[in-house]
Amino acid sequence: MHSIYEDERILKFYNHIGKVVKVTLSNKKATTGTVCSIDPVSGSIILLEIVSKKLQILMGHSVVSIEDSPDLDADDVSRVLPDQNSQRASNIVGIDSVKNWLLKNRMVCEESGNGILIVGGAVSIRAPYTEEMCTGDNELVVDRIRELLRKMPIN
Repeated sequence: MHSIYEDERILKFYNHIGKVVKVTLSNKKATTGTVCSIDPVSGSIILLEIVSKKLQILMGHSVVSIEDSPDLDADDVSRVLPDQNSQRASNIVGIDSVKNWLLKNRMVCEESGNGILIVGGAVSIRAPYTEEMCTGDNELVVDRIRELLRKMPIN
């Protein structure tokens, strides 16, 4: 393993992903929210603030401490953000649905081993398999696939 992934402080941050935490910063300010992700190199924390419902990036070098918040639990968070969770669930489209739609429209596609859908060898579609998740070198082909996904009926 590369040495950048062996920082004990950053490795401890990973235990808090998906939990409600209180993060204390070097400027003595504290913020509370749900940890969405941790950058493995810099230790920066992506935090969804509960009150403002906004993502905040806390730079790794400014984090003094991170601890589970005893004041809030996952149920409290779900009561604050119910619409966001249900909207996200409704936007997720299965890989099989997208693959079938593309095949129906005569597009050659295959699944890679890591859950990425490859279309015509030129476009990659990652979960949740929406038009925003299309990437490729040829913008004309990418735009064509995005247009097909926009027209895909939702079952």
